[in-house]
Amino acid sequence: MKKLFLFFAVITVAITTSCSNDDDVSPDITTLNITISNSENYEYNLGGFGDEEGAGINIQAKHFEISYTERNPENNQIIYYYKPESNFTGTDFVEISKGYGWPNPVNSYVRINFTITE
Repeated sequence: MKKLFLFFAVITVAITTSCSNDDDVSPDITTLNITISNSENYEYNLGGFGDEEGAGINIQAKHFEISYTERNPENNQIIYYYKPESNFTGTDFVEISKGYGWPNPVNSYVRINFTITE
């Protein structure tokens, strides 16, 4: 009986130790602060990505005429495009997620804070 108890005690310790969250990695967040006029277009190159990798809008901007990502098939660069509403002045932001590696992508985020002027 003591051997059985010892066996379960060792297994319990092994399971709880191996399931610790010590190796959790917080995602990398890049923040950009951009000032543009309400008649300007803005482009941001998110970089090159492999076939199983990519980027997309995680939180969409609120005051836009244009706000999307597009992959260039020739070089696999992904570009984010933004143009504010024509008469809008104030602040806006977009959050873009970037995923690398398959099957367990390491995500990073780009948050672009816009200050829109006349």
